[in-house]
Amino acid sequence: MDFSEYSRQTLEEIWRVRLHAAQQRAGLALADFKKVEQEWRAQMQPEDRLAMSEALTRESVARRKYIRTLRVFTNLVVNGKRPPVSFDGDE
Repeated sequence: MDFSEYSRQTLEEIWRVRLHAAQQRAGLALADFKKVEQEWRAQMQPEDRLAMSEALTRESVARRKYIRTLRVFTNLVVNGKRPPVSFDGDE
């Protein structure tokens, strides 16, 4: 997405929405991981290790995307630095 044509105020709103969405996804992924972890600990079945690993991977990816989005948003709001042209939040 090319951000060069947007005003700073518009960019801030776009990235505020993206930040909120990334935060929601990270929270859901963490909740999913905790649920899978609790179920795994309760049952302690070795074959459930894959579900645990997949849930942890989803949480980790969502958290990294949130942190990247937060970094872009912070740079925009605090430093006035425009987002990279190629950054779409799902890189």
